[in-house]
Amino acid sequence: RGFRIELTEIESQLLKNHSVENCSVTVRKDNVGMEHLVAYVVVSKGKLFDPKSARNDLRTKLAPYMVPSLFVIMPQFPLLQSGKVDVKKLPSPESVIIRNTRDIIHPDNPIEEQIHKVWQKLFSPQQVSVQDDFFLDLGGHSLFASVMVSELRANKEFENLSVLYRHYKDFLLPI
Repeated sequence: RGFRIELTEIESQLLKNHSVENCSVTVRKDNVGMEHLVAYVVVSKGKLFDPKSARNDLRTKLAPYMVPSLFVIMPQFPLLQSGKVDVKKLPSPESVIIRNTRDIIHPDNPIEEQIHKVWQKLFSPQQVSVQDDFFLDLGGHSLFASVMVSELRANKEFENLSVLYRHYKDFLLPI
């Protein structure tokens, strides 16, 4: 049994952010069939929008499964004749270059390299840093954590998950 996601509630909370002029939230499948909650945002003139800050703020107001994993900045929305957002014409997240507002730290050993590869697959098109928090920075959730563990266990080095705990104990604490 799944969770009911109220897109209008997410939009309502996101519109309370002073840097958001308009927004539209939808569920989109990525190129491997995983569903992502995507927030499309038109930024208010003269303001800067910080996805990490917005995600952290939404986490205090919404259930964790209702926090978007991707934020796509739009100059304006495609509209229907009725004036509503034409959701079908919103770009797929994969087609939009996600600009980083942070430094990307690359893996420095083979274990981190393998974890990073799985994370990059899960969170594409975002760029992943080894210092990212699985939940707070990337928008991870329990389904992604299950997929991550499953993919890592396919590798001989991760048959015992203590390897994962040693390298990423900080992000695993909430699990």
